[in-house]
Amino acid sequence: MGSLDFRKGYALLLPDEAGVPPLRLHPEGLEGLLPGARLLVRVEYGPRPYGVVERFLGQTETPEVETEAVIAKHGLRAEFPPEVLKEAEAIPWEIPEQEILRRMDFRGLRVFTIDGVDAKDFDDAIHIEKARTGYRVGVHIADVAHYVAEGSALDREAYLRGTSVYLPGRVLPMLPERLSNGVCSLRPGEDRLVLSVIFDLTEKGEVRRYQIREGVIRSVARLTYTEVEAFAEGSGLAEEHAFLAEDLALLLSLTARLKEKRLQGGGLGLRLSRGQGGDR
Repeated sequence: MGSLDFRKGYALLLPDEAGVPPLRLHPEGLEGLLPGARLLVRVEYGPRPYGVVERFLGQTETPEVETEAVIAKHGLRAEFPPEVLKEAEAIPWEIPEQEILRRMDFRGLRVFTIDGVDAKDFDDAIHIEKARTGYRVGVHIADVAHYVAEGSALDREAYLRGTSVYLPGRVLPMLPERLSNGVCSLRPGEDRLVLSVIFDLTEKGEVRRYQIREGVIRSVARLTYTEVEAFAEGSGLAEEHAFLAEDLALLLSLTARLKEKRLQGGGLGLRLSRGQGGDR
């Protein structure tokens, strides 16, 4: 990976890697390119190594071009193979009734998500209830495994990707959009399959018991970190989310108890630089 330059009648690649010398380029594929063009080059070895242009990424170092350069440099998988997309498109939007009946139904609870303002997919949700002797908390994670069969094209592609990759202005998801932003995204008002852990905790935040269940939820709201932080600092909630004020107050109360318990047990308190800062 590097930038095109011309010196003494030769076309050269100036590599991005520090300490790597300029590489003379084969003229094929250079027609019409100007100095500074960003190129992906294959090195051929002979009496003297030379480069063959594999891909022209763009003419200047704009954010878009540099994003393409990062994708090419690290061999990231920017596109899904046709067979993977075909499998994804075959997944139905509707959840079969028999699947709902065999799961624990959490749709009557106030389950909600909390994510960044710019988040596009929502893969975890929470609910909290005050119990007679403490708290009951449900953590609900999108049940991706229900839709991605082991050994399928979707499974193999996800394995090769390993994770979603977030780049400036672009995301390379681990799974096609139909799953990542569709049937596996815990969007408000829509039934979604989840794997859930239900915790019963004491007033001091000690786990008394827990259970892991396959479930179905219907999120009641999509909250943001900014919104919850403002509520924690004394501001109210937006009118559309005001009905969750009691839940958030309960959640923040439990959070404070868990943090105190963690610090008493030798946990570290970290101050992260983020705007005005604050302990995390």
